[in-house]
Amino acid sequence: MAALADYHQRRWRESAAGFARALALDPTFTVAATNLASAQLAIGDAAAAVKTLAPFLAPLDVAMYARLVADGDLAPLLARPEVGATRASAPGTAKLKMTAGDVTLDGRFAFSTKYRLVAAVRGEASWGSCSRRAELVLLDSRGQVAARLPLFSLMESSTDEARNCPIKSSARVSVAARVAAAQRLLTDLGFSPGGDPGELSLTDKGLPRATFAGVKVGLVLGRGVAHALRGNRNVQLLPVAVSD
Repeated sequence: MAALADYHQRRWRESAAGFARALALDPTFTVAATNLASAQLAIGDAAAAVKTLAPFLAPLDVAMYARLVADGDLAPLLARPEVGATRASAPGTAKLKMTAGDVTLDGRFAFSTKYRLVAAVRGEASWGSCSRRAELVLLDSRGQVAARLPLFSLMESSTDEARNCPIKSSARVSVAARVAAAQRLLTDLGFSPGGDPGELSLTDKGLPRATFAGVKVGLVLGRGVAHALRGNRNVQLLPVAVSD
């Protein structure tokens, strides 16, 4: 906290020394690492900043790369060859689209075969109003969150239902910058659009169902379990965590 106070007062060398002490106490403390790198960049020592973050980039810590993309103080490191080596060999083709009131991802999902990750835009809406928020979420093969980038918040979404709840005009520049950062993350890590997005419906018993025509499989969500179906034949039971 003392180092952070020094940083906010632009005492870069004092803050760097404090963050270095914190990182020495816990080498996995990513906040100390990114703050130290930011201070080193402010001093003008990009090589030291890359060295500070090297343990998080080889192998790639996706959350760390997301931080580099989203943080304007750290973004200059993206041009360094040591950081560029972590990118996918072929740029991703998945595209985010910002409209008047939302941000969407083409194909609903995108996949990075290099890093075995799934990307999706997760949105939430407030009951009784049209306020909403959205974030880009990257999930690993176990369904755990590998990284997330905010796109817009409830405070940035208007309640003007007559105009279909647009993002506030005062927030559009900031939101567009976050969308651009999230787009760079998808491109750099090789995310491409998913295939069959599936058709959503309800069963006769009111259970959520998704049907994927391309692979002739359906998923029905029950209590704590998803049934994978081919036609009327149950081919797999998948335990799932269900939230409201």
